[in-house]
Amino acid sequence: MWANGDGVLGYNAAAGGLGVRYRGDAAALVAREGLIWGGIVRDGRDDQLLLGGQSYVSGTSPGAIVRPGVAENPSNDDVRIYRVRRDWATGDLTHDAAVTFGIPEVLVTPADIARLRELYRADWRDWPWEKGAPYYDRDGVPGYQPDPDGGADSLTDEPGLAEADQVLWFVANDLDSTVTESLYNGRSAGLEMQVTCWAYDRADGIGDVVYQRYRLIYKGTAFTPAAAYIQSMYLAKWVDADIGNYTDDYAGYDAAGDLMYAYNADPTDLEFDKVPAVPAVVGYALLQGPRVPASGREAYWNIGSVDGYRNLRASSFTYFDGSVRNSDANLSNFRGAGEMWNILRGYEGTPFTRQDCYIDPITNECTKFELTGDPENFSGWVDGIVLGKSDRRILLSSGNFTITRGDTQEVVFALVGGRGADNRGGITDMKNHFGAAKDLFLTNFDPPAAIPHPTVRPVELDRKIILDWESDQAALAAVESYESRGFRFEDYEIYQMPALDSPEKDWVALPAFDILKPRFISVTADRIRGRDLVNGQKYYFALRTRMYNPNGSFVNQRIRSTPVRLTVTPHAPNPGVVYPYAPGDQISDAYNLVGNNEAKVTVRIYDPSRPDGHIYKMLFHRSPNQLVDLYLRPWWDLIDSTSGDTLIKGVSTDSAAIRVIGRGFTVEALSPLYGLRGVYQREYNGLPDSALVFNQPNPAVEYMVVGAGSSYLDTILGGNALDVDVELRFHGDSSWALMIGPTAPSSRWVRVPYTAWQIGKIGPDSINRQIYTVISGQGSDSLWRPTILLDREYDGETIETFYPVTIVSDSQKLGTGSIAGTYNDNVQADSTENVRTRGFLWVNGGTYSIKNAVWKVYIADLDHDGEAAPIGTTIRFERFKFIRNGDEKIFIPSAVATSDYAAAKLAVEEVNVFPNPYYGFNAAEVDRFSHFVTFSHLPRTAVIRIVNLAGDVVRTIAKDDDSQFATWDLNNHNGLPVGGGLYLALIEMKDGAGRDLGNRTLKLMVVPEKQSIQLR
Repeated sequence: MWANGDGVLGYNAAAGGLGVRYRGDAAALVAREGLIWGGIVRDGRDDQLLLGGQSYVSGTSPGAIVRPGVAENPSNDDVRIYRVRRDWATGDLTHDAAVTFGIPEVLVTPADIARLRELYRADWRDWPWEKGAPYYDRDGVPGYQPDPDGGADSLTDEPGLAEADQVLWFVANDLDSTVTESLYNGRSAGLEMQVTCWAYDRADGIGDVVYQRYRLIYKGTAFTPAAAYIQSMYLAKWVDADIGNYTDDYAGYDAAGDLMYAYNADPTDLEFDKVPAVPAVVGYALLQGPRVPASGREAYWNIGSVDGYRNLRASSFTYFDGSVRNSDANLSNFRGAGEMWNILRGYEGTPFTRQDCYIDPITNECTKFELTGDPENFSGWVDGIVLGKSDRRILLSSGNFTITRGDTQEVVFALVGGRGADNRGGITDMKNHFGAAKDLFLTNFDPPAAIPHPTVRPVELDRKIILDWESDQAALAAVESYESRGFRFEDYEIYQMPALDSPEKDWVALPAFDILKPRFISVTADRIRGRDLVNGQKYYFALRTRMYNPNGSFVNQRIRSTPVRLTVTPHAPNPGVVYPYAPGDQISDAYNLVGNNEAKVTVRIYDPSRPDGHIYKMLFHRSPNQLVDLYLRPWWDLIDSTSGDTLIKGVSTDSAAIRVIGRGFTVEALSPLYGLRGVYQREYNGLPDSALVFNQPNPAVEYMVVGAGSSYLDTILGGNALDVDVELRFHGDSSWALMIGPTAPSSRWVRVPYTAWQIGKIGPDSINRQIYTVISGQGSDSLWRPTILLDREYDGETIETFYPVTIVSDSQKLGTGSIAGTYNDNVQADSTENVRTRGFLWVNGGTYSIKNAVWKVYIADLDHDGEAAPIGTTIRFERFKFIRNGDEKIFIPSAVATSDYAAAKLAVEEVNVFPNPYYGFNAAEVDRFSHFVTFSHLPRTAVIRIVNLAGDVVRTIAKDDDSQFATWDLNNHNGLPVGGGLYLALIEMKDGAGRDLGNRTLKLMVVPEKQSIQLR
């Protein structure tokens, strides 16, 4: 981009006026550009229309306004365009010198470069900071104190803005009335215009952008009163766009981005054909409009922000081609001023005596924005519908606002270039560059920090690949805690690529990653070729992180990290490697080390390459506060007892399975059920047994335990809070039971042919105590006997059951002692305890009570022998065991074997070569010049000798690495392709410890490419 001290940009007189080129093209994009302003001056004199700025002529002169009505002498040495670049002293200035001095690059001499370096040094040293040129105050001392040699460091002041690589600055004014009148016969108002342009030497879209900042300062003339102001003011960017040959151009406008642009109407252009190149596209976007007061708002200002204002957006866009319909405003006369005043406000220029709006030919509606359609898809109002291709000038206006004397207004535009596959395709490219330029501007040129990416660990399995990026927790935390310039972590994108260096357009996306799932995926399908994964085939994947900014002002609300690219080869385990588990396998249940709780612990393998044989301990906790413990579930920690590391802390029971990062398994603990698990015959005839006897007979069909009615297990569920078991032992002993009467005194003691016991553990303490039972639902006698009490049948016969038994296991505290706790066979003789115990048992045995371990259990006499159970029988009522504080469970995953000699000996029997036969090509080959076959299932050390049928060794391949694969490029020792035919591969193998694994001979048929074609 070329600049001139009178305010005109994009104009290079030495090049015929063409002063904007794209990426060094010989063909230009712009003939000239300027800033036009208009408004009503109210300065105490007659209100007058003010039109100023630059178009085909400039209405401004070089230099600043030093005081109202007085400007600098344009011929002064310090009235010039200043330009700096940070690498002026060391960078390659060949192209820069060619453009600056108007000579071909091949003719640039060292003297030319030295002369340019001196210009840069002078501008660095003499940077006009006192006039308003921006600079970095590095030393904290007021004023500009640069390094005298023009060096850039952190200790001395530096010229520039927004950390740009090159910055241009100059100042102009409108005090010369002869100059202002040459534009639109305008008057002088005392406006000073400071122009700052900056750009970045970058390979991305920002490298195709020039930022342009205009500052208008209303300093006034010698006659301007202090209270003067300019009302209804508009600012507009005016551009004469010439895309190569100027006679075949079109224009357009993107309303969403306040972006006007010009492009070639035809696929080719006379000037660009000389390059040769596809015609480029040029655009100008309003990034920061004028600011106006707005309470509670914030406006962009001076690469920052200011409260209490907002920025105006574009208010109109139009275009010209010199025809009657779209003619340029007349210069040097009042008519032109009226025309431009209409245009700035979004109306037709002519007739200037009224305001006619533009008519959209598609909707037939009035509008202030022309050409808002989509030229790439030929939709909406696009150029060519109203006017044919020709020269184009474009104008983007923003207003209105008021500026008072002494005030400053500031607007920022972005000059953007782009190129596509054809003349219209460059519009998308240009818009992409604009999006990057706008987003950088919105961050005040302090872009988001570089996006970190996770460490991805590939796991190569049999016809399966795992991509794991959760193992490196530090890297993962850096990614997912990212926050910069409003951008935060959103998700991951995962792709399969045809090759490691494939361009993004060839990538195939894997299904969207569920951000609620672990950072880990399994892949079994080849999405490039549409089939399952094949062992020994290389596959290529890319993973990148995506960040999101909810601020809708950003063009690109999502930004992405550079991709992590991976090469992965699925395969069966290497010889000598044994995976004890497959993905999804469950490790046998954990067992109790401390306590006896029945929490269900499930350990499941998700990464079979990880199990390490360590001892893992689950330590359980409960709240000591009983009220808290009522609603707070027990929780657990996972400890690697082998290493002493605590891996997981404070996980509530019944939570979803937790992945143990880096260990390859998930673990979960489910709370045990509450109450009775079942009723079992644990002894029969004095021998251990395990038969279930609830609602089903014992194996000898002598008895069974039932509940009332059509009972389920919970119909005999006791209310006792302890989780210890109780037993009825029919061992030939008898005990006292209380037979319930209407009142406690009328209840009577009876002898029963069993003893009742409470057994188990509570924490470290074992319990084994005899307890009482209560008989209810009985007849008038004092015997415990069977009768028909329930409407139940077995084997077609109504069953007889013994009077129901309630087992009371709890005690009642009296002072420091207790009653009705441990069974006392002398209870009848002890009058005091008799009364107390009888009352306690009568109250609790007659109702469903927390004192009951089991309530109203019936024993059915199936063999009608009058005995509840044979002597030598124990009936146990087993409860689920609770989790107690300090309980510990352990589990021990089997470790992956890495050097199992026996397994290696078996595995090398699978050594193979593929493809075989080799018919001219291999599906894994990336091009027709890279031929190979692959040997698989090789141990760490192998020597492969390729022998022809004459017995000659044509190639020797030595392998000594952890891979199980080796390739032969089908060349001989001299690097020449072997001929077609049958070959033998003689393979000698050893494991990593140097142990001999034997030899193997394979046959391989090679059919060269030409023969392969003939066979087809």
